[in-house]
Amino acid sequence: MNTRKPFGTSGIRDVVNHDLSHASCCQVTLATGTTLSQSSTVCVATDTRISDELIGKGKELVQSLVEVSR
Repeated sequence: MNTRKPFGTSGIRDVVNHDLSHASCCQVTLATGTTLSQSSTVCVATDTRISDELIGKGKELVQSLVEVSR
């Protein structure tokens, strides 16, 4: 049984390009977007690690949130 919990107090944490990929980030974004009302406020943060570019910039994830909330 998988006991790993990628959601922590500082967001999603996992091994990049193993359990945490661009596709899984998009899936989480779309799932989150379906639970938010159109008046919700969302904060997307990134850091300077190289993994930020591998997963996808915050702008793309925000665009996914906007698309799914319409």
